[in-house]
Amino acid sequence: MHAVIEPVNQFAVRVLQETMLAALPWSWLRRAETLDAARPRPDDFNGNATPTQLAERDARLALQAEQCRVHAQFLIDNPDTMAQTIAADVATLMAEPEAAHVRMAA
Repeated sequence: MHAVIEPVNQFAVRVLQETMLAALPWSWLRRAETLDAARPRPDDFNGNATPTQLAERDARLALQAEQCRVHAQFLIDNPDTMAQTIAADVATLMAEPEAAHVRMAA
């Protein structure tokens, strides 16, 4: 039984870490920076990508980066929401740690 419990506990700790990171505004701002850095640049080697494909990629990445910045600002403006989200996730994991991996995989 101990062989099963330890991986579940390790998984629960990792889920808690991910939940807390996702609730921090700086993590969303970093993601926005990463998405902005991935946008096509004129000096990139783009292989066989057409100008239309590059424009679509640029627009998609710009939109995703903006959505991350909006989410970060929401977390900054609503710190109680962040705390409630973390508390709810922790409570769920503490109540049913063996079922956490099933919910997270879905």
